[in-house]
Parts: sequence; C-alpha cells; structure tokens
Amino acid sequence: GGGGTPSSPGNQIYNPNNQLFSSAGNLREARGFGHATTLLSNGKVMVSGGTYDGLALSSTEVYDPATGVFVPASVLNQARIWHTATLLQNGKVLVTGGMGQYSDDALNSYAVLATAELSGPTFDYLEGPAGPAGPAGSTGPAGPAGPVGPEGSVGPTGPMGPQGTAGPTGPAGPAGPIGPAGPLGPMGPTGEGLVSGSLLLLPVDRIAPSGYTFVGTFKEEVTIPADEADGRRQGTRVLNMTIAIYRKN
Repeated sequence: GGGGTPSSPGNQIYNPNNQLFSSAGNLREARGFGHATTLLSNGKVMVSGGTYDGLALSSTEVYDPATGVFVPASVLNQARIWHTATLLQNGKVLVTGGMGQYSDDALNSYAVLATAELSGPTFDYLEGPAGPAGPAGSTGPAGPAGPVGPEGSVGPTGPMGPQGTAGPTGPAGPAGPIGPAGPLGPMGPTGEGLVSGSLLLLPVDRIAPSGYTFVGTFKEEVTIPADEADGRRQGTRVLNMTIAIYRKN
C-alpha cells in the first residue's frame, strides 16, 4: 500500500541478512494511506483500514508469512484511516480513533473519530460511559372525557360558606418571536489550530505552518448559544465551518 490514487496492492519483505527486498504477495484490497499493521501473537500480520480512491476502508486482512498469502478477516464497524491497532495480552486487537469518511459522496474529506472497537470473530464497539439524560418530552394530549354519570337528587340548601381566597395566577403567555441575530464579530488572530497526534486542524482559510502537508477537509457545524439582554431572547447563530486537515511531515 501507500502512494497515490488508485493504490497499489503490492508488498515486499526486507531481509536484514542480505539487505534485499523480496515480493510478499498482494493485498486482497489495495490501500492508499492511513492503514494500520499489527503483528499478532501467532506471527501473522493484520492490516486494517486505509483508503482507496479517496474513500476510507472498513476491511481487514491477515498476512501469513508461512504461505505468503493475505486472507480476508473481520470487517471494522466503522471505516477508518490513521487509527491505531494495538495487540492486547489476550490476543485481541484494540482499534481506536483515527478519521472516518465525512459523508458517502465526500471524497478525501474526513471527520475525527472518538470510537474504539475490539477484534474477535467480528469487531465489537467498546461501550463508553452513559451520556447525559435527554430533555423531558412534551405533555401528551388530554384523554377523552368519561361518560356522564346518572343525575342525583337535589339535596337541601346548605348555609352560605365563607368567601374563598383568590385563585392562582394564570400561566404566562407564549414567548415573543426571536429577534434577528446581530452581525458576526471580526475574525480573531490566527491560532495554532487543534493538534491531534500528528494531525493539525485549521479553518480552511488559514495557512498551516511549515512542516505540515494538506490531506483533506471536513465540515463542522458550530452553534453560538442564545444570550439574554433586557429580558428578551436573542436566538442562536449556526456557523457551517470547513476545517482543513494537515499531517505533520
């Protein structure tokens, strides 16, 4: 694997005794860049993820040095590039993070992943902590009225009771419409971007420092929460930002 697009499936093995490379057969599926290789406890090598023609891959395969052949293995739950694949003491492989396809039709556009999965006959997602409780649902509609009971007999007139207290204040009326969003403030000074491992994330209109190579882009929706002034809700602003991905050379 490695190189441009489309990818080459050819592989080679280096012999340190004679300092020569020899053919190691072909991958079952060509992989351009971003795939991971893991030496297994049985001496075989697992290859996972990577890219082909700008799309992230979810396939894995295992190389057997005794036969020189790659065979297909379990499929990842999520296609990944630039992830880690670590051999555990129990012989399984822990696959974490990396980047996945931003959308099915967005070639060379990737989004950072926070998921992890564990190999076995199939890959299983690792369960993280429970997320916060969602907001309460709206009140359902009132049920139908029950049947009218039989009419009772008229009782004797009772004495006049004392004057009752005032009833509770009625509910507040609906909130007024949200006012228009104010103008965006000026762009702040150029920052260093978000660094994740060997990756640097910057707004697409920013220039990366030397030592980084452009890889692709992904889109991020940023919501600026509403603030309150003089008791009136001002609404929210939604910004659609395109983020450029750079890899450290």
